[in-house]
Amino acid sequence: MPEATADLNLIRVFCAIYESRSVTGAARRLGISQPSVSHALQRLRTAYRDSMFVRSGRGVVATPRARELYPGLRAGLDQLEATLSTIDAVDPVVAPMRLRLWLTDLGERAFLPIIIPALRDRAPQALLEIRPLVVARVESALHRGEVDGVICSQRLELPGVQRSPLLLDDYVVLAAADHPRIGETLSAAEFAAEPHIGLASEVGHAAPTAIAEARFPQLRTVLHVPRIGGIPDVVRHTDCLAVVPRFLAELERRRGGLKVLAHPLQVPHAETALYHHDRSRQTAAQRWLTDLILETCRAPAFGGGAEPSPRM
Repeated sequence: MPEATADLNLIRVFCAIYESRSVTGAARRLGISQPSVSHALQRLRTAYRDSMFVRSGRGVVATPRARELYPGLRAGLDQLEATLSTIDAVDPVVAPMRLRLWLTDLGERAFLPIIIPALRDRAPQALLEIRPLVVARVESALHRGEVDGVICSQRLELPGVQRSPLLLDDYVVLAAADHPRIGETLSAAEFAAEPHIGLASEVGHAAPTAIAEARFPQLRTVLHVPRIGGIPDVVRHTDCLAVVPRFLAELERRRGGLKVLAHPLQVPHAETALYHHDRSRQTAAQRWLTDLILETCRAPAFGGGAEPSPRM
């Protein structure tokens, strides 16, 4: 067996390059410089007498030898890091952690008022960077180390990524308070007859729209938006209806100008979850952030202590 297999850091580099398909991405994920990753890769190549990874476009692809080695090295690394994680701790009080989280605009309103006070109290030196959610890049961003966690309502099945449910919410219909045709209740026929505001499918919340369009092929969508947060203001000033999670509806009801109506169709709940690496693959800071979010934001139904949104 090559001597390199005894070097835990080399195995970490190998797995990071394999999973991120990029030397640069592996460096970001591991928190080391790109030259350090390149040096480690050269040691791997020498030890195994194989190039291990070859350039392809903007990244790298594994050689047959690397593909043969990966399952065993990954499993061994997971077992070792699971054992070492008990001593690989971070002191949040003094550690200058830089944490990165992807959220939608609604996620910012729902979760940051909960996360930030806890972060300031427990990790006063930490910096939390929020970036807009890009669903198509969640898997690659996590594997490349570009983000430490992702909170979204769209259900994602991603290899090597763990899904931890946070909250359940039901969907309601928003209408202007002075809507000329809608009263205090909403029938299915009234719902189908009115113009609607739609949300881009990549944001999530696609199930209610799919159910409504299947039931009413003639349903008229007059506006598609990429973010959910601006929908209530459009509804206030038009005769359009919009389907949103109750959390947003109740926040906006307080500002006035809206009716919040029960959805006339049977639609599933909105389930928001945190996506993150398995604990054995997380850094100490990532494990700390995951624990913080699950402790502060998780509804009691999922084993947490967060206060759910109304009628959740």
